[in-house]
Amino acid sequence: MLFSPNRLLTTKEQLLLVGVLFALVAGAGALFWHGRHAGEQRVETAETPRATAPPPATAETVPAAPPADAPMPGIPVVPPPAPLESPVPAAEIAVAVRGGVRNPGLQRLPADSRVADLIMRAGGTTPEGDVSGLNLAARLVDGTTLTVPVVAERVAEGDRVVLRNSGYRVTENPADYLVTSPAGASMLAPTAETPTTPSTPAPTAAAPTGGGQKKLINLNTATQAELETLPGIGPVYAGNIIAYREANPFRTVEDVEQVPGIGPKRLEAMRPLVTVE
Repeated sequence: MLFSPNRLLTTKEQLLLVGVLFALVAGAGALFWHGRHAGEQRVETAETPRATAPPPATAETVPAAPPADAPMPGIPVVPPPAPLESPVPAAEIAVAVRGGVRNPGLQRLPADSRVADLIMRAGGTTPEGDVSGLNLAARLVDGTTLTVPVVAERVAEGDRVVLRNSGYRVTENPADYLVTSPAGASMLAPTAETPTTPSTPAPTAAAPTGGGQKKLINLNTATQAELETLPGIGPVYAGNIIAYREANPFRTVEDVEQVPGIGPKRLEAMRPLVTVE
């Protein structure tokens, strides 16, 4: 038998026994050390919380990138300017002008223009132009022609009298462009002017007859219609008298001879019927 009490262990068996004992002691020590080390790690884990890794990013957690035209934080947003509305072109009318203006011809003006606007667009009147018979505030009518009358001049040539600048008459205008009386009738209706020659004296006014005396016409205050009742005075000459007295009031009846177109014969014809006050 191997382990008989009466038998002594050989050297080899003794070494083998010692090795087994050493292995047992070493294994027990290793188990003890391992168990103690594991316990210390568990204590440290319980005292110090372990940092957790962030959850993986998903489509719900990742914020979307702002659009390229989004305003920057802290910068005031300025709205874009409103688009400018294209102006609607105003309606225009075409009206011709001729006679005593500096630039006669066709003119285009806004639809609400007046006779005065057309004359100013044509450069104003010439020195011979007479606007006394025109209604400067009348509204222009598309497709019409405005005639600015020119003061007619009687010039003696030998034994006859020639009219100069008589090609444009105020009566050639539309009725809307003429000055009208309160009754509505045109104050510039053509009146008969008796042409005179050096050999034919101008008609003289008949002396008033009857019980009453006819009231004299004041040259400084008479209206266009009153002046046209005088012998040899038509619309143009009446307008010349009014234009002259506005700059130079008459002091005597003889001053009317300074009015363009009125000579000694017309003065003698109207003398019994006029006065100056």
